[in-house]
Amino acid sequence: MAPLWSPPTASTKTLPPRIWWCPTGVFNHLPVHAATRIKDPFDPNSMAGDSLTDRFVSSYTPTLRALKAAREADRAASGAKPPMLLAGVGRTPPRTNLPELHHVAAEIDAVARLFPTAEPLRDEDALRETVLRRLRAGGWFHFAGHGEQSPEEPDGLLYLWDHATSDSLRIRDITGLRLDKAELAFLSACQTHLAPRAHSHEPVSLTGALQLAGFRHHRRTVAAEQPPVPARHHQLLRETAGKLRRPRAGALVPTARDAAHALYAAVRERRSERPEAVQVWAAPIDP
Repeated sequence: MAPLWSPPTASTKTLPPRIWWCPTGVFNHLPVHAATRIKDPFDPNSMAGDSLTDRFVSSYTPTLRALKAAREADRAASGAKPPMLLAGVGRTPPRTNLPELHHVAAEIDAVARLFPTAEPLRDEDALRETVLRRLRAGGWFHFAGHGEQSPEEPDGLLYLWDHATSDSLRIRDITGLRLDKAELAFLSACQTHLAPRAHSHEPVSLTGALQLAGFRHHRRTVAAEQPPVPARHHQLLRETAGKLRRPRAGALVPTARDAAHALYAAVRERRSERPEAVQVWAAPIDP
């Protein structure tokens, strides 16, 4: 990876270059995008602390075919304002032992304020059939709650309110969708990008399933550790849109293509605030 440190670090006046990662094997279990140099005791000029998170806007793709399809869909996008599906399950679903996630309600409220036309599904309204029906409309999807995926089991899930009777939203449900108008998905949940050991060369994760279903862009954060990142991402998304593109007639509509740079800015803020908390700033990424 040494050649990646050759370009100069991105300045505040220029946008950093994009880079897409398509990892296989053990690299599916590592935050490659957060690789950071350590002090070389034999080189007094070594750049300790220099990180790829400063130099590139990183993205991941499960396959090169999925990346090609996403890029082609981006070019064909109309630019119209997409629908937004907000779903948050912070309270404990009936007949489960999941701990409450106290930040979820505030996170959904914060994102809803940025998207006034959204109709959030909160707790008991976040039912499997309702979520699936609204997912089929495409657009943007933001989920905050519990996620689960075992390294031994490829079929992970996002916990919904009716989990006890519906089995929630699983990878097999997502990969069964064919979404022509899906754009951006943001998963504020744990264990959404674990690569099962039995499928490490062709990882089947929740984020990868969303891309295979048709979402051209998607983000993930660890819900229990960094609730400020999701809302800040959407706020920066609006600000970033103005820097990347000239507004047309009327209000500027942020697009999913702007989201990678917005996440890059949000993560750099978190890294600046807490450089020692690697689990905070290394987890969010734009697949």
